[in-house]
Parts: sequence; structure tokens; C-alpha cells
Amino acid sequence: MNENIDLTKILEGCPKGTEFYSLIHGTVSFLEILDIHTVYPIAVKSKVDKGYFTKGGRYFADQTIDDECILVPSKYQRDWSKFERFWDKPKVEKFDPNQITSLTDSMMIPLLSYGEMGRLYLSNMLHSVKDVFIALLPIALFFVVFNFFVKIKGKALGSIIVGFVYTFFGMILFFTGAESGFIPMATMLGKWFSQSSADIFPLFLVVIALFGLISMMAEPSVKILAGNVEEVSQGVISKKVIILVLGISTAISLIINALRIQYHFDYLYVIVPLFLFALLLSFVAPSIYVGIAIDSAGVATGTMASCFFLPMFIGFVASKNSASLSFGQVLMQDGFGVVGIMSVMPIITMEMMGILAEMKLKLNYQKALAQVLESDDCQVIHLPEWEG
Repeated sequence: MNENIDLTKILEGCPKGTEFYSLIHGTVSFLEILDIHTVYPIAVKSKVDKGYFTKGGRYFADQTIDDECILVPSKYQRDWSKFERFWDKPKVEKFDPNQITSLTDSMMIPLLSYGEMGRLYLSNMLHSVKDVFIALLPIALFFVVFNFFVKIKGKALGSIIVGFVYTFFGMILFFTGAESGFIPMATMLGKWFSQSSADIFPLFLVVIALFGLISMMAEPSVKILAGNVEEVSQGVISKKVIILVLGISTAISLIINALRIQYHFDYLYVIVPLFLFALLLSFVAPSIYVGIAIDSAGVATGTMASCFFLPMFIGFVASKNSASLSFGQVLMQDGFGVVGIMSVMPIITMEMMGILAEMKLKLNYQKALAQVLESDDCQVIHLPEWEG
């Protein structure tokens, strides 16, 4: 065992710091392979000092003094013929949240000049151009093929092309602005509230509730859904009512998530009851409102949720737990989850709105019926027999 070995070849490419075992020093860390033509080319480091070994793993070059390999793979495995060069194997990345020691936000890099700001915006715009192009290309190609069959021409075709162009440049501008300014602003807002005194937390709840209420007015997908519902229902379900209800649901979602973070509630104990409650209401609410409620969950978790509320809570959690030894674990557990709560609350509020609307309809029907009927309308009237 370990006869005629050449550790300069076995340990070629070995990462610095790899631990081995020496019969003299105990556990040692590999440093480097020196010139292979030297007598002691293997350099290691013990707890006390550095040590050097021959190609054969001996401590002395004179074999009359030392004829045994005393540098071995480990304390319990001392056969170099069974040693596997792990650094030659493909690396399998394993995510460890505890390795995260700070909030790594590329957009929080301090800008020292307007030139740096310009380069930042240019870099983000180029990335946005590529992402938007990749996203819209399949839709554009599908329309080209589709148009061979439907043959849209003239002004209608021109209107569609202009719409594609507007969408392309609009998405580029939006993503550039969001990545360069909107997301950092939200992150800084969350950090500021977290670093403030505990007395300001109620103000944080008020602020995020107002943001949630107003955000649905700025959410394009919400306006589209509300407009379609109002049009199809011929005004029975008002567009303003839908936007208001979604705003209230978003405000409630943000407050629930903030309380969950502040008082360290387990996310499952929050999201599971909400989903079960939404499922229960779906059996009670009118069917037309159930469909609208589920679609509302999708539109309510749009751009505002991902570009503002999510980074805001990530900044809040990161600043709040910056001194924690398990910073990465806490950030992954508490920093995310707001979008999930925002997706279930619209379902609950829309279904509750449907239940209330149906109750109101029945109540109005009873009132109208009471106004039409007189006190003696339910009496039996006996008509005299007719004699012919």
C-alpha cells in the first residue's frame, strides 16, 4: 500500500485548503505543489506550522530514516490507490441559505456620478431589449402565420402592427425604469421603515395599506379585467367597484404580510387558512363571481406586486435581521410570500362581494314585493256564482 506513488500527479489541481492527514501533524490543509524537481514538493499547513513532503509522501527524503508514507488521504482511509480526485467530478451546486450574509441587490450600488447612472440605465435597457424581444417574438411569429389564414389587411393590419411596436418599446421603458429606479426605491423604503423605531410600525401599516389601495388604480391588467367585466355584464358589475374591492384586498394582504414578518408567524399558518376560506366561499358565492374572483387573483399580482411590494418587504426583512446569524434563512422565509397572500385575498373579497350582492338583491326584491302587495292581497276572494 502507498508504494511507488507520486503525489505530485495525484494531487495535481487539488484545491487549496483540502484536508488530508499526517501521521506526525494530524489533520493538515493542502497548500500547493512546488517545483516537482525539488526534494519536498508537497506543501501543507498544520495547526502549528507548514510542512513539506516528498513525492512519496515521506517526511524525510532519506529512505533509511523514513521509508513510510505518512501523508495519507484521511485518518481512517490511508490508501492513496482508493483516493478519488473529487475536484475532477462535475460540481453540483447546492443552495445554502445560511451562506447569504447580506442583501445582494445589484441595483443598490451607489452611483458616484451621472456618468455611472447613464451607464447603469444603458446596461439595464440593453438587457430589457433582449428580454422583451425574446418574449414578444413567439407572439409575433404566431400572428404572421395566423394572418395567412385570416388575411387581415389595410388599416386593421396597420393598427395591429402599431400596437406591437407600442408594446415593444413600452415594455422596454417599463422594465428599464423598474429595474433602475422603481425596485431600488421600494427596497430603500422597506429598509427605512425597518431601521426606524418600533413605534413607527403602525405608520408602516398605514402607508402600505394606502399603497395597496392606490396600486390597483395604476395596475393596467386590473383596469382591463374590470372593463371587460363591466362590458360583458352590461354595467351590472361596475368597473369602479371591482377596482375598489381589489384595492381593499391588496391593502389587507400587505397588512397581513407585515404582521406576519413583525411577529414571526409561520407562513403556512397564514396562507393555508386563507386558501381554505377562499375554497369554502366558492361553494357559497354566485358562480359568476367565482370566475371573476379567480381571474382577479391573477391581475392583482401583476407588475406592482413584483416591482414594488416584493422588493419593499425584502428590504424590510433584510434590514430588520441584518445582525442575525441565520440571516439567509430568515430572508428566504420572511422576505418572500407577499405575492402569495396577494393572490388569495382578491378571491376572498370578490367572493364575499358576490355573496353580499346576492343578499342585497334578495333584500331589494323583498322590499319591492312588499311595496306592490297590499295588506289584503293574500285573502281568498269568493266570487258570486253566475247564473246564466
